[in-house]
Amino acid sequence: MPHWVSYDATWDGFPNYLVTARVEVYQGNALLGRALYDARRGGGRPDRYGTAMGKVGPLIEGLFHHVQRETATAAH
Repeated sequence: MPHWVSYDATWDGFPNYLVTARVEVYQGNALLGRALYDARRGGGRPDRYGTAMGKVGPLIEGLFHHVQRETATAAH
């Protein structure tokens, strides 16, 4: 059964910064996992202007950590 990913994000401010992001992984119609980023309560924090990948990247790595481990194990 095929795997697929759904994602969305919202941006705000000037300069633009990532406010929310949602990434969901499915196999067919079954939800396998979800990663959420939410900075709506960040207020005046200066780190809200960091890169989107710096914020969402660790969440996505956590979502797929088991895939990387299985791939590394299968390669040996």
